[in-house]
Amino acid sequence: METSNRFFQKSLYSNYYELLEDKVQLSFKGSFSHEVLTEFGTMIRSILNAENNTRRIFGVFVELAQNIILYSDDLEESSQGKIGIGMILIEERLDSYYIRAGNTIKNSEIDKFKMRCNSLNSMNKEELKVFYQEQIKKEIPGDSKNVGLGLVEIARKIDSKIEFMIDSIDNIKSFLTLSVEIKKN
Repeated sequence: METSNRFFQKSLYSNYYELLEDKVQLSFKGSFSHEVLTEFGTMIRSILNAENNTRRIFGVFVELAQNIILYSDDLEESSQGKIGIGMILIEERLDSYYIRAGNTIKNSEIDKFKMRCNSLNSMNKEELKVFYQEQIKKEIPGDSKNVGLGLVEIARKIDSKIEFMIDSIDNIKSFLTLSVEIKKN
């Protein structure tokens, strides 16, 4: 039966085909709670069971999801307090996996974010290791979310630079997309 209800009129075929064509192994859009992360851990291990670098892929996935939980400007109330809303996906290519995550961000945070990413992207693996160790030793204020340590972890685990794109939504917030590459075996 063909639907006349406007809600049901949009076919998912174009979304399905795009995900199939891009070899998306996992895709999620919604609230990122710790329970959701636990479930994704099981799914990622199952999907990537033959990969030697499953732990790295999962580690980067968790850090990107934590970024959404902590810094998304779109929030939802949960039993854990306010948690971020965003999206994340894992794409498989011939010799690499690409993990992309997106969430809204306050425009006032964009310059700080860009400086942090550009700084991390300018470091080699040894410099990242030293920088990470220095950051861990620093005294963290009680109200801090440990800003940027997750990005350092990501930069240490990936085989490329942290790529990012910022799409303006309005004069208050924008949409941030982070993309990273992890080589297969």
